[in-house]
Amino acid sequence: MKKIIVFALAAILVVSLCATFVTAEEKNVAAGKAYTFTGFYTDENGIGLYPDPEGTKFTDGVSAATEADYAYTATVWAGLNINAPDVISKVDMLNEIVVDLGAVTEGITNYKINVLNSNAVGISAPESIEIQVSSDKTNYESVGTATGEKIYEAAVEGDGIFLFTLNAPEEKSARYVKYVIKQSSSWCFVSELEIITGGETGDPVSAVSEDDESSASESKGDESSAAEDTSSEGTTSKEDTSKKSDSSDSTSEVESDGLDTWVIVVIAAGVIIIIAIVVIATKKKK
Repeated sequence: MKKIIVFALAAILVVSLCATFVTAEEKNVAAGKAYTFTGFYTDENGIGLYPDPEGTKFTDGVSAATEADYAYTATVWAGLNINAPDVISKVDMLNEIVVDLGAVTEGITNYKINVLNSNAVGISAPESIEIQVSSDKTNYESVGTATGEKIYEAAVEGDGIFLFTLNAPEEKSARYVKYVIKQSSSWCFVSELEIITGGETGDPVSAVSEDDESSASESKGDESSAAEDTSSEGTTSKEDTSKKSDSSDSTSEVESDGLDTWVIVVIAAGVIIIIAIVVIATKKKK
């Protein structure tokens, strides 16, 4: 009987200890979060082209991935233009998106963003997308460069919808996540981005995969339609609505990637069972 009790106690303790090391399930912590971006372009008539009017398109959970989404006029897209007045660098063709997670968030492992490549209308997948993180919105650390994979193949060779992903070499903690987009043409169309906790880490990638890079680069010389509106005038970048910022800034607690509720329940149950077995064993001894 004593041996049975010892083995039972050992098994429960092992299960409980293992449970404490189980990480949280994958979670997109960018969902519904506020963000700002550069590259919002306004034409000579004061009309904003391919806008994000509510400041929600990039984190609303709606990702372009199908034939219907491939049309650049689809509502899932918002456009970033290198001729906008707030462009980070026109020479280097850089724009950026900065997501505010609302509080320092631990255990960030993966970063995703999907974009459009449509040569006929001068919209190209980016040359590169670098991911940077910060806790104070001032000092940023580079995590790595995402790699692009075509998730929808269009009828036109080289065209389609691309998903750029970075599996970080290690978990990161940050409140602000910046996507630095090096464009390969005047327009970059973005549908959705994700910031994942509890995912798998991997090696940082420094460039787009060769096959996808070659197909995306074909668009550099093809900027010839209504989507290519290249005036140097415009308005400032689009910022997210103040209601999101207010609610985000009021949150100061650190989000943890540690124990999920079910893990805590398992541990609690294990402790109760251990106590029960000890009590029963003690009574039998008497």
